[in-house]
Amino acid sequence: MMLKNFGKRLRTLRRGRHLTQAKLAAALNEQFGTHPRANSVAQLGKWELGLRSPSIPELIKLATFFNVSIDFLVDRTENDANVVELSTILVSTNELKFNNQPLTQDDKSQIFELITAFMKGKAGRKPSEQPKSMQEELSLDLDSKD
Repeated sequence: MMLKNFGKRLRTLRRGRHLTQAKLAAALNEQFGTHPRANSVAQLGKWELGLRSPSIPELIKLATFFNVSIDFLVDRTENDANVVELSTILVSTNELKFNNQPLTQDDKSQIFELITAFMKGKAGRKPSEQPKSMQEELSLDLDSKD
């Protein structure tokens, strides 16, 4: 069974940690051992390209390594129960990390403000005004009543 969007998610997680496939394979082998066999660059490449799907034990290793759920890895979002409100997470007192670095309450507050500005700027544009580049513009005017 091929997993919907698994390869894209794995690639994004790997790149988010600034890891090559070789470094990820080595890290998985170091953290979880090589039994029954070692993780390899070829294996990771096939997973990322969607040519092969990982076994359940491999999914568990990846989810543990990246600190995400298996549901996230396999893009299982068929119902709203899997939807998470980001603002709730950012205002919570739970410890959050980004790239394995802890976020302070001030960090979370600033991230909340940046996302709020991004969404406000995005909502205020007409489709014809959408930026041509991949990078969105932020509206940092949080006091306006748009």
